[in-house]
Amino acid sequence: MNPGLAACLANNARRPWEPHKYASLEQQNAMLATLMVWVTDYYHRTDQWSYPAHRRIFDTHAGAKIEHTTMLDRS
Repeated sequence: MNPGLAACLANNARRPWEPHKYASLEQQNAMLATLMVWVTDYYHRTDQWSYPAHRRIFDTHAGAKIEHTTMLDRS
């Protein structure tokens, strides 16, 4: 999936509470700004969780593959 930055940020903003990660919805929401910065930096970072790293994996995979660049509207 490569829906682009705007779609990723919108998805983060509407994500439900993840009780396996956070003790409360309030605690999760307190981390939203940090998450948004991390997602925004995705295309510029060079770590293993970055777009360049994921792009290399995708591009070098010799098997069948499909790149989805749009997301379905699930609202």
